[in-house]
Amino acid sequence: MCFACNENSLLNYSNIELRCCVQIKKIPNIVSLRYLDCSSSPYLCIIPNFTFLLYIKCSYCPQIKTLPYIETLDTLICSSCINLEFIPEYKYLTHLECYSCDKLTYIPNLEYLEYLECSSCENINDIPNLKNLRELYCRGLSILEIPNIKNLKRLDCSHCLLLLYIPVFKKLDILYCNGMRIRDIPYIENLTELHCSLCINIRYIPNIPNLKYLDCSSCEYLETIPSFKKLTHLICDNCYYLDKLPILKNLKILRCVECYFDIIPQYNKLLELKCNSCDNLKYISSLEKLNILECYNCPNLTFIPLIRRLKYLKSYGCNKLKNIIIKKDTLYNGDLNLKKTNSDFLISDNLSNSLMNVYRKYKINKVLSYSNYLQINYYSNPNYPNILYHIYKKNDKCAITFINKNNKLIFLSFQIST
Repeated sequence: MCFACNENSLLNYSNIELRCCVQIKKIPNIVSLRYLDCSSSPYLCIIPNFTFLLYIKCSYCPQIKTLPYIETLDTLICSSCINLEFIPEYKYLTHLECYSCDKLTYIPNLEYLEYLECSSCENINDIPNLKNLRELYCRGLSILEIPNIKNLKRLDCSHCLLLLYIPVFKKLDILYCNGMRIRDIPYIENLTELHCSLCINIRYIPNIPNLKYLDCSSCEYLETIPSFKKLTHLICDNCYYLDKLPILKNLKILRCVECYFDIIPQYNKLLELKCNSCDNLKYISSLEKLNILECYNCPNLTFIPLIRRLKYLKSYGCNKLKNIIIKKDTLYNGDLNLKKTNSDFLISDNLSNSLMNVYRKYKINKVLSYSNYLQINYYSNPNYPNILYHIYKKNDKCAITFINKNNKLIFLSFQIST
Protein backbone atom coordinates (compact mmCIF):
# COMPACT_ATOMS: atom_id res chain seq x y z
CA MET A 1 0.00 0.00 0.00
CA CYS A 2 1.48 3.36 -0.97
CA PHE A 3 1.30 6.04 1.69
CA ALA A 4 -0.89 8.54 -0.10
CA CYS A 5 -4.06 8.37 1.99
CA ASN A 6 -5.15 10.04 5.20
CA GLU A 7 -2.88 9.18 8.14
CA ASN A 8 -5.89 8.50 10.40
CA SER A 9 -6.98 5.65 8.16
CA LEU A 10 -3.71 3.79 8.93
CA LEU A 11 -3.79 3.93 12.70
CA ASN A 12 -5.25 0.45 13.13
CA TYR A 13 -3.04 -1.32 10.62
CA SER A 14 -0.62 -4.02 11.80
CA ASN A 15 1.15 -4.53 8.42
CA ILE A 16 2.18 -1.74 6.04
CA GLU A 17 4.11 -2.03 2.77
CA LEU A 18 5.50 1.21 1.39
CA ARG A 19 8.00 -0.17 -1.11
CA CYS A 20 9.14 2.25 -3.83
CA CYS A 21 7.01 5.14 -2.54
CA VAL A 22 9.34 7.76 -3.93
CA GLN A 23 7.47 10.72 -2.40
CA ILE A 24 7.23 9.51 1.19
CA LYS A 25 9.29 11.49 3.73
CA LYS A 26 7.85 10.33 7.04
CA ILE A 27 5.74 7.55 8.53
CA PRO A 28 3.10 8.22 11.22
CA ASN A 29 3.60 6.53 14.59
CA ILE A 30 1.08 3.69 14.34
CA VAL A 31 0.78 1.99 17.70
CA SER A 32 -0.62 -1.29 16.37
CA LEU A 33 2.09 -1.75 13.70
CA ARG A 34 3.92 -5.11 13.68
CA TYR A 35 5.33 -5.30 10.13
CA LEU A 36 6.87 -2.43 8.12
CA ASP A 37 8.38 -2.53 4.63
CA CYS A 38 9.52 0.90 3.46
CA SER A 39 12.39 -0.23 1.21
CA SER A 40 13.47 1.85 -1.80
CA SER A 41 12.09 5.09 -0.38
CA PRO A 42 14.72 7.64 -1.46
CA TYR A 43 13.47 10.57 0.69
CA LEU A 44 12.60 8.74 3.90
CA CYS A 45 14.89 9.96 6.68
CA ILE A 46 13.44 8.68 9.95
CA ILE A 47 11.63 5.56 11.12
CA PRO A 48 9.50 6.24 14.22
CA ASN A 49 9.89 4.26 17.44
CA PHE A 50 7.04 1.79 17.00
CA THR A 51 6.39 0.23 20.39
CA PHE A 52 5.43 -3.30 19.25
CA LEU A 53 7.14 -3.57 15.87
CA LEU A 54 8.57 -7.02 15.04
CA TYR A 55 9.82 -6.59 11.46
CA ILE A 56 11.50 -3.71 9.60
CA LYS A 57 12.67 -3.73 6.01
CA CYS A 58 14.20 -0.42 4.97
CA SER A 59 16.76 -1.45 2.34
CA TYR A 60 17.84 1.10 -0.28
CA CYS A 61 16.85 4.12 1.81
CA PRO A 62 19.88 6.38 1.27
CA GLN A 63 18.72 9.16 3.65
CA ILE A 64 18.47 6.97 6.77
CA LYS A 65 21.44 7.51 9.11
CA THR A 66 20.16 6.01 12.36
CA LEU A 67 17.52 3.52 13.46
CA PRO A 68 15.30 3.67 16.55
CA TYR A 69 15.69 1.24 19.43
CA ILE A 70 12.62 -1.03 19.51
CA GLU A 71 12.76 -3.67 22.20
CA THR A 72 10.37 -6.08 20.48
CA LEU A 73 12.15 -6.06 17.12
CA ASP A 74 12.92 -9.55 15.76
CA THR A 75 13.99 -8.93 12.13
CA LEU A 76 15.87 -6.00 10.61
CA ILE A 77 16.71 -5.75 6.91
CA CYS A 78 18.57 -2.52 6.17
CA SER A 79 20.88 -3.51 3.31
CA SER A 80 22.31 -0.84 0.96
CA CYS A 81 21.48 2.02 3.30
CA ILE A 82 24.67 3.76 2.27
CA ASN A 83 24.52 6.46 4.97
CA LEU A 84 23.53 4.25 7.90
CA GLU A 85 26.14 4.71 10.64
CA PHE A 86 24.74 2.84 13.60
CA ILE A 87 22.59 -0.18 14.51
CA PRO A 88 21.21 -0.22 18.06
CA GLU A 89 21.81 -3.22 20.33
CA TYR A 90 18.37 -4.72 19.95
CA LYS A 91 17.60 -7.02 22.83
CA TYR A 92 15.64 -9.75 20.99
CA LEU A 93 16.83 -9.40 17.38
CA THR A 94 17.34 -12.80 15.68
CA HIS A 95 17.74 -11.81 12.00
CA LEU A 96 19.93 -8.97 10.67
CA GLU A 97 20.73 -8.12 7.04
CA CYS A 98 22.93 -5.07 6.61
CA TYR A 99 25.10 -5.82 3.58
CA SER A 100 26.54 -2.92 1.54
CA CYS A 101 26.08 -0.36 4.31
CA ASP A 102 29.23 1.59 3.49
CA LYS A 103 29.37 3.79 6.61
CA LEU A 104 28.54 1.08 9.14
CA THR A 105 31.66 0.45 11.26
CA TYR A 106 30.66 -2.38 13.61
CA ILE A 107 28.07 -5.03 14.43
CA PRO A 108 26.64 -4.75 17.96
CA ASN A 109 26.74 -7.70 20.33
CA LEU A 110 23.24 -9.07 19.78
CA GLU A 111 22.65 -11.87 22.24
CA TYR A 112 19.88 -13.72 20.40
CA LEU A 113 21.02 -13.14 16.83
CA GLU A 114 20.84 -16.30 14.70
CA TYR A 115 21.28 -14.92 11.16
CA LEU A 116 23.76 -12.22 10.11
CA GLU A 117 24.39 -10.97 6.55
CA CYS A 118 26.95 -8.15 6.60
CA SER A 119 28.81 -8.70 3.31
CA SER A 120 30.47 -5.81 1.48
CA CYS A 121 30.42 -3.48 4.50
CA GLU A 122 33.82 -2.03 3.71
CA ASN A 123 34.38 -0.39 7.13
CA ILE A 124 33.57 -3.42 9.29
CA ASN A 125 36.76 -5.19 10.36
CA ASP A 126 35.54 -7.29 13.26
CA ILE A 127 32.80 -9.86 13.91
CA PRO A 128 31.64 -10.16 17.55
CA ASN A 129 31.32 -13.53 19.24
CA LEU A 130 27.59 -14.04 18.82
CA LYS A 131 26.95 -17.20 20.79
CA ASN A 132 23.57 -18.05 19.21
CA LEU A 133 24.54 -17.31 15.62
CA ARG A 134 23.65 -20.10 13.15
CA GLU A 135 24.36 -18.43 9.79
CA LEU A 136 27.08 -15.87 9.01
CA TYR A 137 27.58 -14.22 5.60
CA CYS A 138 30.50 -11.80 5.62
CA ARG A 139 31.81 -11.82 2.04
CA GLY A 140 34.49 -9.29 1.18
CA LEU A 141 35.09 -7.91 4.68
CA SER A 142 38.51 -6.73 5.87
CA ILE A 143 38.47 -9.01 8.90
CA LEU A 144 41.54 -10.76 10.28
CA GLU A 145 39.71 -13.51 12.13
CA ILE A 146 36.32 -15.08 12.81
CA PRO A 147 35.52 -15.94 16.43
CA ASN A 148 34.92 -19.60 17.19
CA ILE A 149 31.12 -19.45 17.30
CA LYS A 150 30.04 -22.80 18.71
CA ASN A 151 26.59 -23.04 17.10
CA LEU A 152 27.53 -21.84 13.62
CA LYS A 153 26.09 -24.06 10.86
CA ARG A 154 26.61 -21.99 7.69
CA LEU A 155 29.50 -19.66 6.88
CA ASP A 156 30.27 -17.61 3.79
CA CYS A 157 33.54 -15.73 4.15
CA SER A 158 34.41 -15.65 0.45
CA HIS A 159 36.84 -12.97 -0.77
CA CYS A 160 37.94 -11.98 2.74
CA LEU A 161 41.49 -11.44 1.56
CA LEU A 162 42.99 -10.67 4.98
CA LEU A 163 41.51 -13.77 6.58
CA LEU A 164 44.16 -16.51 6.45
CA TYR A 165 42.63 -19.05 8.81
CA ILE A 166 39.17 -20.59 9.28
CA PRO A 167 38.45 -22.05 12.72
CA VAL A 168 37.13 -25.58 13.17
CA PHE A 169 33.41 -25.00 13.70
CA LYS A 170 32.23 -28.38 14.92
CA LYS A 171 28.60 -27.90 13.89
CA LEU A 172 29.32 -26.28 10.51
CA ASP A 173 27.31 -27.82 7.67
CA ILE A 174 28.04 -25.51 4.69
CA LEU A 175 31.22 -23.50 4.04
CA TYR A 176 31.86 -20.94 1.30
CA CYS A 177 35.45 -19.68 1.20
CA ASN A 178 35.83 -18.80 -2.49
CA GLY A 179 38.63 -16.50 -3.61
CA MET A 180 40.56 -16.56 -0.33
CA ARG A 181 44.30 -16.79 0.37
CA ILE A 182 44.04 -19.61 2.89
CA ARG A 183 46.45 -22.52 2.53
CA ASP A 184 44.41 -25.13 4.40
CA ILE A 185 40.79 -26.22 4.48
CA PRO A 186 39.83 -27.11 8.07
CA TYR A 187 38.80 -30.67 8.83
CA ILE A 188 35.17 -30.35 9.94
CA GLU A 189 33.51 -33.71 10.35
CA ASN A 190 29.90 -32.52 9.89
CA LEU A 191 30.57 -30.51 6.72
CA THR A 192 28.35 -31.55 3.79
CA GLU A 193 29.04 -28.68 1.33
CA LEU A 194 32.38 -27.05 0.56
CA HIS A 195 32.78 -24.18 -1.93
CA CYS A 196 36.45 -23.22 -2.22
CA SER A 197 36.85 -22.10 -5.84
CA LEU A 198 39.65 -19.65 -6.70
CA CYS A 199 41.67 -20.57 -3.60
CA ILE A 200 44.96 -20.64 -5.46
CA ASN A 201 47.10 -21.57 -2.42
CA ILE A 202 45.29 -24.83 -1.66
CA ARG A 203 47.13 -28.02 -2.62
CA TYR A 204 44.98 -30.63 -0.93
CA ILE A 205 41.56 -31.04 0.67
CA PRO A 206 41.08 -33.15 3.81
CA ASN A 207 39.03 -36.34 3.57
CA ILE A 208 35.83 -35.05 5.19
CA PRO A 209 33.58 -38.07 5.85
CA ASN A 210 30.17 -36.43 5.34
CA LEU A 211 31.00 -34.20 2.37
CA LYS A 212 28.39 -34.43 -0.43
CA TYR A 213 29.10 -31.32 -2.52
CA LEU A 214 32.52 -29.96 -3.50
CA ASP A 215 33.31 -26.99 -5.75
CA CYS A 216 37.07 -26.56 -6.00
CA SER A 217 37.14 -25.01 -9.47
CA SER A 218 40.11 -22.80 -10.37
CA CYS A 219 42.19 -24.08 -7.47
CA GLU A 220 45.13 -24.02 -9.82
CA TYR A 221 47.64 -25.84 -7.60
CA LEU A 222 45.29 -28.48 -6.18
CA GLU A 223 47.06 -31.81 -6.68
CA THR A 224 44.64 -34.44 -5.36
CA ILE A 225 41.01 -34.93 -4.39
CA PRO A 226 40.29 -37.60 -1.75
CA SER A 227 37.93 -40.51 -2.36
CA PHE A 228 35.00 -39.03 -0.48
CA LYS A 229 32.54 -41.77 0.42
CA LYS A 230 29.38 -39.63 0.28
CA LEU A 231 30.26 -37.10 -2.44
CA THR A 232 27.49 -36.69 -5.05
CA HIS A 233 28.51 -33.40 -6.74
CA LEU A 234 32.03 -32.46 -7.86
CA ILE A 235 33.05 -29.30 -9.73
CA CYS A 236 36.77 -29.10 -10.45
CA ASP A 237 37.09 -26.87 -13.54
CA ASN A 238 40.52 -25.39 -14.28
CA CYS A 239 42.42 -27.52 -11.75
CA TYR A 240 45.56 -27.68 -13.85
CA TYR A 241 47.68 -29.79 -11.47
CA LEU A 242 44.99 -32.42 -10.93
CA ASP A 243 46.21 -35.36 -13.02
CA LYS A 244 43.52 -37.90 -12.15
CA LEU A 245 40.07 -38.21 -10.63
CA PRO A 246 39.46 -40.25 -7.47
CA ILE A 247 37.15 -43.21 -6.94
CA LEU A 248 33.79 -41.74 -5.90
CA LYS A 249 31.15 -44.42 -5.53
CA ASN A 250 28.19 -42.08 -5.02
CA LEU A 251 29.05 -39.37 -7.56
CA LYS A 252 26.05 -38.12 -9.57
CA ILE A 253 27.20 -34.79 -11.06
CA LEU A 254 30.72 -34.16 -12.39
CA ARG A 255 32.02 -30.99 -14.05
CA CYS A 256 35.71 -30.93 -14.93
CA VAL A 257 36.12 -28.36 -17.72
CA GLU A 258 39.69 -27.55 -18.83
CA CYS A 259 41.43 -30.24 -16.79
CA TYR A 260 44.41 -32.36 -17.85
CA PHE A 261 43.68 -35.97 -16.88
CA ASP A 262 43.31 -38.49 -19.70
CA ILE A 263 40.53 -40.77 -18.42
CA ILE A 264 37.08 -40.32 -16.89
CA PRO A 265 36.78 -43.27 -14.48
CA GLN A 266 33.75 -45.51 -14.23
CA TYR A 267 31.18 -43.86 -11.94
CA ASN A 268 28.19 -46.17 -11.78
CA LYS A 269 25.78 -43.56 -10.35
CA LEU A 270 26.82 -40.61 -12.52
CA LEU A 271 23.90 -38.75 -14.14
CA GLU A 272 25.60 -35.67 -15.63
CA LEU A 273 29.13 -35.21 -16.98
CA LYS A 274 30.65 -32.01 -18.41
CA CYS A 275 34.30 -32.42 -19.40
CA ASN A 276 34.66 -29.81 -22.14
CA SER A 277 38.05 -28.56 -23.36
CA CYS A 278 40.07 -31.29 -21.64
CA ASP A 279 43.07 -31.41 -23.99
CA ASN A 280 44.50 -34.69 -22.69
CA LEU A 281 41.24 -36.60 -22.34
CA LYS A 282 41.28 -39.78 -24.43
CA TYR A 283 38.74 -42.10 -22.90
CA ILE A 284 35.38 -42.00 -21.12
CA SER A 285 34.50 -45.14 -19.20
CA SER A 286 31.15 -46.88 -19.42
CA LEU A 287 28.63 -44.81 -17.44
CA GLU A 288 25.39 -46.76 -17.39
CA LYS A 289 23.11 -44.17 -15.75
CA LEU A 290 24.40 -41.05 -17.50
CA ASN A 291 21.70 -38.70 -18.86
CA ILE A 292 23.76 -35.70 -20.00
CA LEU A 293 27.25 -35.75 -21.56
CA GLU A 294 29.11 -32.64 -22.74
CA CYS A 295 32.62 -33.39 -23.99
CA TYR A 296 33.11 -30.87 -26.79
CA ASN A 297 36.53 -29.45 -27.77
CA CYS A 298 38.45 -32.47 -26.46
CA PRO A 299 40.98 -32.85 -29.30
CA ASN A 300 42.40 -36.23 -28.16
CA LEU A 301 39.13 -37.96 -27.25
CA THR A 302 38.85 -41.15 -29.31
CA PHE A 303 36.07 -43.10 -27.66
CA ILE A 304 32.62 -42.56 -26.12
CA PRO A 305 30.86 -45.70 -24.88
CA LEU A 306 27.26 -46.48 -25.71
CA ILE A 307 25.12 -45.27 -22.81
CA ARG A 308 21.54 -46.50 -22.93
CA ARG A 309 20.06 -43.78 -20.72
CA LEU A 310 21.80 -40.89 -22.46
CA LYS A 311 19.39 -38.09 -23.37
CA TYR A 312 21.85 -35.41 -24.53
CA LEU A 313 25.31 -35.60 -26.15
CA LYS A 314 27.40 -32.56 -27.11
CA SER A 315 30.70 -33.58 -28.70
CA TYR A 316 31.68 -31.14 -31.44
CA GLY A 317 35.36 -30.23 -31.85
CA CYS A 318 36.59 -33.74 -30.95
CA ASN A 319 38.74 -34.28 -34.03
CA LYS A 320 39.87 -37.82 -33.19
CA LEU A 321 36.40 -39.07 -32.34
CA LYS A 322 35.32 -41.07 -35.40
CA ASN A 323 32.89 -43.69 -34.10
CA ILE A 324 29.89 -43.27 -31.82
CA ILE A 325 26.70 -45.23 -31.17
CA ILE A 326 23.73 -43.55 -29.47
CA LYS A 327 20.06 -44.33 -29.02
CA LYS A 328 17.86 -42.74 -31.65
CA ASP A 329 16.02 -40.56 -29.11
CA THR A 330 19.28 -38.99 -27.80
CA LEU A 331 19.62 -35.27 -28.61
CA TYR A 332 22.96 -35.00 -30.46
CA ASN A 333 25.11 -31.89 -31.04
CA GLY A 334 28.34 -32.85 -32.76
CA ASP A 335 30.38 -33.09 -35.95
CA LEU A 336 29.63 -36.67 -37.06
CA ASN A 337 26.92 -37.75 -39.46
CA LEU A 338 24.74 -40.43 -37.91
CA LYS A 339 22.75 -43.19 -39.66
CA LYS A 340 19.74 -45.10 -38.45
CA THR A 341 20.05 -48.84 -37.95
CA ASN A 342 17.24 -51.40 -38.03
CA SER A 343 17.05 -51.12 -34.25
CA ASP A 344 16.90 -48.32 -31.69
CA PHE A 345 20.36 -46.92 -32.41
CA LEU A 346 22.16 -44.33 -34.51
CA ILE A 347 25.74 -45.01 -35.61
CA SER A 348 28.34 -42.77 -37.22
CA ASP A 349 29.10 -43.03 -40.95
CA ASN A 350 32.61 -44.32 -40.35
CA LEU A 351 31.46 -47.14 -38.09
CA SER A 352 28.56 -47.96 -40.42
CA ASN A 353 30.91 -48.29 -43.41
CA SER A 354 33.33 -50.49 -41.42
CA LEU A 355 30.51 -52.78 -40.41
CA MET A 356 29.28 -53.02 -44.01
CA ASN A 357 32.76 -54.09 -45.12
CA VAL A 358 32.77 -56.79 -42.47
CA TYR A 359 29.32 -57.99 -43.54
CA ARG A 360 30.41 -58.25 -47.19
CA LYS A 361 33.73 -59.93 -46.43
CA TYR A 362 32.21 -62.55 -44.15
CA LYS A 363 28.91 -62.84 -46.04
CA ILE A 364 26.76 -61.76 -43.12
CA ASN A 365 23.24 -61.32 -44.49
CA LYS A 366 21.27 -59.60 -41.75
CA VAL A 367 21.80 -57.94 -38.42
CA LEU A 368 18.99 -58.88 -36.07
CA SER A 369 19.87 -56.77 -33.06
CA TYR A 370 22.31 -54.12 -31.87
CA SER A 371 21.21 -54.61 -28.29
CA ASN A 372 24.59 -55.79 -27.09
CA TYR A 373 26.31 -52.60 -28.18
CA LEU A 374 26.17 -51.73 -24.50
CA GLN A 375 29.19 -53.99 -24.08
CA ILE A 376 31.77 -51.69 -25.67
CA ASN A 377 35.22 -51.61 -24.12
CA TYR A 378 38.87 -51.06 -24.98
CA TYR A 379 41.20 -54.04 -25.14
CA SER A 380 44.88 -54.31 -26.05
CA ASN A 381 45.62 -57.24 -28.32
CA PRO A 382 49.21 -57.53 -29.60
CA ASN A 383 48.21 -60.61 -31.66
CA TYR A 384 46.48 -58.38 -34.23
CA PRO A 385 48.80 -55.42 -34.76
CA ASN A 386 48.03 -54.76 -38.42
CA ILE A 387 44.51 -55.87 -39.31
CA LEU A 388 41.56 -53.47 -39.30
CA TYR A 389 39.09 -55.80 -37.64
CA HIS A 390 38.81 -59.36 -36.37
CA ILE A 391 35.65 -61.47 -36.38
CA TYR A 392 34.54 -64.81 -35.00
CA LYS A 393 31.26 -66.72 -34.57
CA LYS A 394 30.11 -68.45 -31.39
CA ASN A 395 26.61 -69.62 -30.46
CA ASP A 396 24.98 -67.49 -33.18
CA LYS A 397 26.72 -64.35 -31.95
CA CYS A 398 29.27 -62.44 -33.91
CA ALA A 399 32.06 -60.49 -32.19
CA ILE A 400 33.75 -57.79 -34.24
CA THR A 401 36.90 -56.03 -33.06
CA PHE A 402 38.25 -52.77 -34.52
CA ILE A 403 41.85 -51.67 -34.04
CA ASN A 404 42.87 -48.02 -33.96
CA LYS A 405 46.29 -46.48 -34.55
CA ASN A 406 47.35 -46.99 -30.93
CA ASN A 407 46.74 -50.73 -31.21
CA LYS A 408 43.69 -50.57 -28.94
CA LEU A 409 40.59 -52.48 -29.84
CA ILE A 410 36.92 -51.59 -29.69
CA PHE A 411 34.88 -54.71 -29.00
CA LEU A 412 31.31 -54.93 -30.36
CA SER A 413 29.02 -57.94 -30.05
CA PHE A 414 25.57 -58.47 -31.54
CA GLN A 415 23.36 -61.28 -32.82
CA ILE A 416 23.37 -62.10 -36.52
CA SER A 417 21.99 -64.68 -38.96
CA THR A 418 24.11 -65.99 -41.79
